[in-house]
Amino acid sequence: MNTKRLTVSLMFSLILLPFGVNASNCKQGESYFKLAEKASLDDNYEGSKKWSQKAVDACSRFQNWYLLGFSEQKLGNKDQALNAYENAHELANGNEENALVIGRFGEVLSIMGEREKALTHLQKALTLISTAPQWMTSLAKELDKSLSDKPLTNAQVKRGLSTKRQGLGLMFKDYKPSINIRINFLLNSTDVDALSKENLEVLADALSDTAYKGQSFRLVGHTDIRGDDSYNLKLSTSRAEMVKSYLVGINPDLESRLITEGKGEISPVYRGNDEEDHRLNRRLQVMID
Repeated sequence: MNTKRLTVSLMFSLILLPFGVNASNCKQGESYFKLAEKASLDDNYEGSKKWSQKAVDACSRFQNWYLLGFSEQKLGNKDQALNAYENAHELANGNEENALVIGRFGEVLSIMGEREKALTHLQKALTLISTAPQWMTSLAKELDKSLSDKPLTNAQVKRGLSTKRQGLGLMFKDYKPSINIRINFLLNSTDVDALSKENLEVLADALSDTAYKGQSFRLVGHTDIRGDDSYNLKLSTSRAEMVKSYLVGINPDLESRLITEGKGEISPVYRGNDEEDHRLNRRLQVMID
């Protein structure tokens, strides 16, 4: 099947109309949508935008808003694309539609240079579905590697924990600002390498900023999917506690503000079974509690 057609058409079938939507208008909207979809498949994004806007005006449905966002994105209209995707998300039905629109939202953020927030969205989308589109997985891995293979910066932590972003909190109800920090633990150990120690020192400095005075943070450890479930849960918990001890050793005032949690292997971001997937799934998540 044509990849572009699969991407555009993947989630465009809603069985029930939103409450209060006029059926005759939505029938007209469906006609507009088909014209928009055809234009998009022909790479005619101006035409797709025109017909998608007509579809939205006739009937406010997920498929219409999503395709309008996709068209705006392809035309380089980033703010308009984000707005359309936010509207699509409000009408999304089920994990697959939610994952698709959250992933696209993250894709636009990455284009805008907001890599940490883009990765947050893409990783959220990946956790919602067992089989993700290739573009979503590839972009998430690209961003993840680019952010984790370099030393952590204070600014990077603060961007990840910032609540300021264009409607970020609107994208998923359980959202909490967070950042994944790559901590390179030695095999079956809570010991870390030199780069990880540098990253933890930067993290302690960032969390000690007066801007976070009185704010609590949750340190969540994650392992890869290999090994025994109960062992991985204990290991991830021990690693989160080790990180807390290290941070408190740098700044004792953080003691009462840090909460630890281990999730073991239950929340992998990447579903593959190669060494890169395992490495990226081993992570420490820091979030505002």
